[in-house]
Amino acid sequence: MRVNVRVDAWLWDMAVYVLCHAGEVEEAYRIMRLRHDSSEMNLSKSLWSYFLDKASEARHHDATTLAWNSQVKQGYINASSGVCLNVLATAAQAGDAVMATEVFAQLSERGTAFRPIHYELLISTYLSASPPDLNRAISILTIMPLEKMDPTMAETRPLFLYLRDKPALVREALSTLRELHAQDRKIPIAALNLLVECYVEQKDLAEAMKIYKLIHTFVPISQGAQKSFANIDTFNLLLRGCRTADPPDEQQASFLVSELLALRIVPTALTYDRLILVFVAAGKAALEKAAASEDIAVQAERAKGMELLDWAFRHLADMQPLGWMPRFGTLEQLAMNLAKAGDERCWDVLQTSEDQRIDIEGFTEKGKYMRKNVEEAWHAAVDAKQELHIDAGGYAAVAASG
Repeated sequence: MRVNVRVDAWLWDMAVYVLCHAGEVEEAYRIMRLRHDSSEMNLSKSLWSYFLDKASEARHHDATTLAWNSQVKQGYINASSGVCLNVLATAAQAGDAVMATEVFAQLSERGTAFRPIHYELLISTYLSASPPDLNRAISILTIMPLEKMDPTMAETRPLFLYLRDKPALVREALSTLRELHAQDRKIPIAALNLLVECYVEQKDLAEAMKIYKLIHTFVPISQGAQKSFANIDTFNLLLRGCRTADPPDEQQASFLVSELLALRIVPTALTYDRLILVFVAAGKAALEKAAASEDIAVQAERAKGMELLDWAFRHLADMQPLGWMPRFGTLEQLAMNLAKAGDERCWDVLQTSEDQRIDIEGFTEKGKYMRKNVEEAWHAAVDAKQELHIDAGGYAAVAASG
C-alpha cells in the first residue's frame, strides 16, 4: 500500500465485499479494522451487516467481535437470527462466553424461540473457555427444561467429548448435578446418561451401574420418593458397557433387561442389537477360555459358551417379528462366532441377512465378504473337529494294542 495515496471509500467498500465473497475474511478484517480504528464515519450499515454475516459464517472470531461489538451491541444494526446463530457458533469455537451470553440476550429480547442447537453451542462455549467452566456447562442442561425443552443425547455431545477420558471430572460433574438438584433444579435424564456414557467409554461398568442406581435420587424434591426415571438410552448405554467389560458381563445384561421390563420401558432395535453383542462377546470369551486349557473343569466353559451363543441367536429371533434387524456388524459377529463354534445356525443368520439386505445398512457393499468369512470359519471348525476325532481314534488304537 502506497503511503499518502487517498483511496475513495466506495473502493474500500468494494474491496471488502469482494474479499468476503472470495472467503478472504482475514484481509477484509484488516481493512475494516483500519477503517474503524481511524474513526471513518461513512461505513454503511449494509457493509457492516455483510461483513458480520461472512465473518461469523467463516468462524473468524476477531472479525466477528469487531462487527458485533461496534455495531450490534451499539444498536446500529440488527443481526438476523441466522447470523446470531453463526456468531454463537464462532463464540463457541473461541470460548468467548461474553459474546455467547450477549447473543442469547439479543435473541431473548426479540422473543426468539430457542432451539436445542443454541444451548449446545452455549455449552461448547463454556467448555472452550480458558479455563473451561464445567459447572456452567453442566448447568445449561438444567436450564433447558425451564424452557420446556428437555435435552437429548445430542446436546450432551460437547460435554461427552470433554469428559470421556477424565474420570475425576465425571465425579465433579456428578457433584454439580447434586448441588443443582438441591437448588430444586430439574435434572434431566440426559445429564445422568452423560455420566453413564462417560464411564462406559472408560470401560468402568461398576461406576456406570452406580450412576444408574442413583437416578431415582434425582427426582424433583417436590415429588418425594419416586422410582427411577431412567429411559431407553440409559439401558442401551449400559448394555454397551456390559459388552465392553472385561470379561463381557452377560449376567449384568440380564439384570438390566429385568429392570427395563419392571420400569415398563419399551426396548428398541438397538436394545436387541446390543443384547446380541453382549452374549456373543461373552460366549466367545468362554469358548476361548475352554480352548486354551485341557482341564476338565475349564472344559465346562465350552458348554457355557455354546449356551451364551444360543441366547444371542434367540435375541435375533425375538426382534425379527417386530420388523427389526441388527446392524451389519452385529449380524457378522453372530454368524462368525456360531461358525467358529461349529453351530449350523450360522447359515440361518447368513441367509436371514441376505434376505433382509435392503434393511441392513452396509450389507450391499460388504455382504459378500461376510459370506466368505463365515464359510472360512465354518470349514476351519469342521477341519478342527475332524482332526480331533482322528487323534482320539489314534489314541484309542494305541491303547488297545497296548
